[in-house]
Amino acid sequence: MKIYTAGPSDKIFLERNYTTEQFFVNEKHEKENLDILNPWYCEITALFYLWQHCDDDIMGLDQYRKAFILNDNQIVELLKDNDIIIHSTNVEPKTRLWWLEQWGFTSCCKKIYAVTRYLYPDCAEHYMNALYAHKSCQHNMFICNRKIFKLYCNWLFSILDLFNVSFDLKQMPLRSLAMVLELTALNTFIEYYKLKAYNAPVKIGNK
Repeated sequence: MKIYTAGPSDKIFLERNYTTEQFFVNEKHEKENLDILNPWYCEITALFYLWQHCDDDIMGLDQYRKAFILNDNQIVELLKDNDIIIHSTNVEPKTRLWWLEQWGFTSCCKKIYAVTRYLYPDCAEHYMNALYAHKSCQHNMFICNRKIFKLYCNWLFSILDLFNVSFDLKQMPLRSLAMVLELTALNTFIEYYKLKAYNAPVKIGNK
């Protein structure tokens, strides 16, 4: 089992009851990495590093101030009957798109839609469903088996590769890409591939 807990090295990492390895997003990493893109990618840089350099049976990502209320044995047992463990937000009055528009990320939403539709035409509908949903599962909080983890990363980074070829990331607001993907990517992927997801509770610490 290999789960990365991503966050800056100057933050307090919340204790958890399952095995993880801390990944400091603000530090340099020796092997192939996306460190230079961290201002736009945030925890996605940790996801890339885990994808490229680990091959454990169970793989996942969580965040320094959030932890699943699970232990190692529970994770193993849950993945016997579920494809992926996630944490979903509560139902809210506003859609994900409404929030992204308030933050000024409408242009980024449209660009991701264009790239997703070009690469995965059948996936565009699921992306729109994620945008108009009143809740979301966070892409920096999930655990699954190696096969699904690799499938997700191949899907996500193929979209990001074309996105970076098509648009000038450095001209976009910092964190805009990460925030759009945080509210849409995992929802889109789960619905597109018809995965069975277990919504696990989490505890949340201070920022």
